[in-house]
Amino acid sequence: MKRSTERILTTHVGSLPRPADLLDVVQAREQGKRVDEKAHAARL
Repeated sequence: MKRSTERILTTHVGSLPRPADLLDVVQAREQGKRVDEKAHAARL
C-alpha cells in the first residue's frame, strides 16, 4: 500500500479538500449571495 508521508494529498483539480461550511460560502459567493466576510476570514 502506498503511504503519503512525504507529500500533501490534493484532489484531482489540485486543491485541498474543504469542510462543508467553507464550501457553502464559496457556493453562496458564486451565486451572488451575501456572505459574512469577517466570519469567513476568521474561519480560514
